[in-house]
Amino acid sequence: MPTTRLRRFAQWLQEGWVDYLAPQLYWSSKKEGQKFPVLLNWWRGENKKKRHLWAGIAPYKIGDEKHPDFTPDEIVLQIDTTRGQLKDGAGTIHFSAKPIMQNNNGIRDTLREKAYRGKRHNPRKPLDYHNFADCAGFEFY
Repeated sequence: MPTTRLRRFAQWLQEGWVDYLAPQLYWSSKKEGQKFPVLLNWWRGENKKKRHLWAGIAPYKIGDEKHPDFTPDEIVLQIDTTRGQLKDGAGTIHFSAKPIMQNNNGIRDTLREKAYRGKRHNPRKPLDYHNFADCAGFEFY
């Protein structure tokens, strides 16, 4: 059952009150009960207005003995899962950049070799700011 805070964030997404949401999905794909793909799919289902949705992932857990499931390959799996579940240029937000910059457990090398090969551009998916029926009295430029 989602917490009150999660239900509030989900409502913001469902109503289209936010331009984007980046849920902190700091669980591994192997975590019983709260697996990364299941959580991501739940948020995808809440995105009724098709707002930008970017998965927050946790490379800061790499190398932490409390989180043995977090390896560079787990992070790549989460990136691939996000790309598969969320179309239209969906991406991920890494927290934090520090382990990537320090190349903890080879994460920077793994990302370069497996997840971010070659050049890419960020696809733009504009929101229609002129189609907000609930915003009577506001002008959008």
